[in-house]
Amino acid sequence: MRLAWAMYLGILLLPPAFATPDKAAKFYEDALARYEKNDMPGAVIQLKNALKEDQKMLAAHLLLGKALLKNGELKGAEAAFEEALKQGVNRGEVALPLGQVYLALGRPEAVIERISASGLPPALQVEVLTMRGNAYNESFNTRLATQSFDEARAIDPKSASPLIAEIPMLIAAGQLDRAKENAAKAVELAPNNANAWNMKASVSHASFDMAGALFAYDKALTLEPRHVDARVARAGLLIDLKREADARKDLDFLRTSASDEPRAAYLRAVLAGQQGDGAAVVAALTEVTKSIDALPPVWLARREQLLMAGALAHHGLGNLQKARDYLNLIVSRNSRNLGAKKLLASIYLDMKDYGRALSLLEPLQKSVPEDPQVMFLLGSVHMAQGRYLMATELIEKAATRTGSAEMNRTLAFSQLGLGRVELGQASLEKAFAANPADSRAGTTLSMLYMRQGQAQKALQTAEAMVKRDPTNLTTLNFLGSVKGATGDKAGARAAYTAGIGQGSRVPSIVAESGQARRQ
Repeated sequence: MRLAWAMYLGILLLPPAFATPDKAAKFYEDALARYEKNDMPGAVIQLKNALKEDQKMLAAHLLLGKALLKNGELKGAEAAFEEALKQGVNRGEVALPLGQVYLALGRPEAVIERISASGLPPALQVEVLTMRGNAYNESFNTRLATQSFDEARAIDPKSASPLIAEIPMLIAAGQLDRAKENAAKAVELAPNNANAWNMKASVSHASFDMAGALFAYDKALTLEPRHVDARVARAGLLIDLKREADARKDLDFLRTSASDEPRAAYLRAVLAGQQGDGAAVVAALTEVTKSIDALPPVWLARREQLLMAGALAHHGLGNLQKARDYLNLIVSRNSRNLGAKKLLASIYLDMKDYGRALSLLEPLQKSVPEDPQVMFLLGSVHMAQGRYLMATELIEKAATRTGSAEMNRTLAFSQLGLGRVELGQASLEKAFAANPADSRAGTTLSMLYMRQGQAQKALQTAEAMVKRDPTNLTTLNFLGSVKGATGDKAGARAAYTAGIGQGSRVPSIVAESGQARRQ
């Protein structure tokens, strides 16, 4: 962007040696043709040639700004539009694109201060007031944002633009009924507008109307196949609906049409996780964090979806502090974002900061008392603090409602903490049956079997874990311990040897084996 700015200034400072209006006009005509064919780099080159011939060519300054904006060179676009204004271009020609540059640069206050709707033709006033509404919303002033959208609608009640723009603000505020009204009116007024259908889909999605959301996303993408937001959202919905193959088609499309889209990379990580491909998960999450961490902080702070993707990716990679920073930004702006609050509470739980976890979870329990994740997290905090009775009650409710393997495992630990061994064992058996890759559940279950003298069951559980992941050092060592404790010395040596082949050390294995015998 800085390079584009410097090059643009260079055009203005270097006087043309043989400037002729005819040459400038030819360059401009060629640039216009390239612009209309979506050849932005070529258009930029020809417009710079035109300005070398005629620095006062207003049309060239204006088109250069538009071409640079489409090419993502925001600073250069800003310079071109500013110069066009200095040289006397009609303010209405620049108002919208310059405002878009300001918003893209994370400077909504510049839109509010510098882009006025007064004196413009009515149709343009509607668009500028809509843009100002977005700017107010990004500046956390929902009252003036609403006022600006209302003013736009008053000028032209048949315009879909202010209706569409207001919907994300309404969803964030939990005003789903009003958002539905806006969306229905928008698609009625503009049935061929992909943004209108995408917003209708977003409202349905937020209202858990999955069929309605899918229909509206399909409609948006039929109208505009390269609509990134709609395609990302549809891919996420398809994953939720267990239609992984269809989701992968959307993500493959995005890999070529929007290769740097971090939300798509995160969804690829989700799919890889479902397939058990750990390396692909790490690679995709790393891609997400690199993309999002590189964005300008001021701009990123106003992009809730990207902040959430960054938080989820950092959390998945174990970068709890960075995930917490992103989540705090989300919660500070939108206290209604339950997903951010729940993830933040889980991070505080992982960090053993139980006071902060409770400060988030207790109000959440009052506002969404039937949410199983909130029950589970709150129960986990109680369990960590030794309040097993309260923990068991909450986690049992959560596990009953979801059937989650993780919740059943945590319930088991809480029940064991209360001395309810039979119940704890039953919960562990459920958890391990649902997720044989859960080594914590499998190890604890196998140890319970050993204490009860059920050596064969203990051995079968340990072997199942190794079969699931034959390169896991912990499970290989544990299998050796179980075999040693049951008197199978040859089997124990074989397991230890396999562990050594994977890089483990014998002393730790022997220590574990001795511990297993004592138990």
